Amino acid sequence: MSPPRPRASEQQLKAANQQLGAKDQALRNKMTDQQAVPSAEGADLEHFNRLMVGRELRMVELKQEVNTLLEKSGQPKKYEAPGKMKTKDEG
Repeated sequence: MSPPRPRASEQQLKAANQQLGAKDQALRNKMTDQQAVPSAEGADLEHFNRLMVGRELRMVELKQEVNTLLEKSGQPKKYEAPGKMKTKDEG
């Protein structure tokens, strides 16, 4: 059987409790900082994605407009319908 451990004084307990509280707060701050970085990056990616989708939608509109103008002038369409992809066999 091991000898009994000496009891810590109230002052030692308070000091240890303060140290634990400070370390706990430091860990919480670190976790918050680490979580903030991905969300900022995620926001940038979402913004970029919205820009690119908007650009692609505008390209589809312009291609449709070109096709309409070509048809009105009696020329064949230049662009395929959106979503329709040519295969290698189709050229």
